[in-house]
Amino acid sequence: MKSPKTEKDQFIIHYKKNAKDYDVTRDYRNSITRYFYNKQVDFVLSAFKNVDNIVEVGAGTGKFTIPLALAGKHVRVIDSSQEMLDILVGKANKHGVSDRISVELGDIEDLNLPDCSAEAVLSIALVRHLGDPSRAVSELSRILMPNGIFVLDYLSKYYFLIPNIF
Repeated sequence: MKSPKTEKDQFIIHYKKNAKDYDVTRDYRNSITRYFYNKQVDFVLSAFKNVDNIVEVGAGTGKFTIPLALAGKHVRVIDSSQEMLDILVGKANKHGVSDRISVELGDIEDLNLPDCSAEAVLSIALVRHLGDPSRAVSELSRILMPNGIFVLDYLSKYYFLIPNIF
């Protein structure tokens, strides 16, 4: 088997292969991780309080998708892993919000959406996996309507190399 050519390709393969274990490895039962997760969700819900339709790129298994849908938002999800999308759909069904979520397989660097078509755009912890983050940010910006809301989380890939100072 040929090895992946880019960092992005490596992460796509990783998430496809590990989709079934994704939520287990990000278990929010620990009080500290639950606290920070809740803070993130609160921020996202607050940022999108005045919009109804959100495009979420790189949603994974629905860490933010499900809370947004539970809050009455309509979320169009685009992810590069069908395996992750399948898990997200299962969660949406379990929570009774599948009517508020549409999913599609896609690429953050080449979205199949018209210019200025998204009222709001959300992408959390995806852009750092790309060799050229500016290309992805340009594509997300391209689909955003004028005066739309754009929430992007960019955690540097070097973050984990920083020594723990606490």
